[in-house]
Amino acid sequence: MRFFFDLKNERESVLDFRGEEFGNHDAAIDFAKAIATDMTHRMSAEWLGWSVQVWNAAGLKLVAVPVGTAEDQKSRCANGQA
Repeated sequence: MRFFFDLKNERESVLDFRGEEFGNHDAAIDFAKAIATDMTHRMSAEWLGWSVQVWNAAGLKLVAVPVGTAEDQKSRCANGQA
């Protein structure tokens, strides 16, 4: 099954037009969680407030996984990573 992983915030979107193949919904959701976790820990604070939205090929949104939180940013600052 093909799933699409869009990055969105309140004003902008980065759309996934290619998608990825996964055997089931749970695997696609796990992939979105991994993307969000990676972005939270390795990207700049500019991605705070964004989410990874998972869509199936029929256009049904399965989940929106948030990328970081204000608490994550505080932790990064405390560790000298921001």
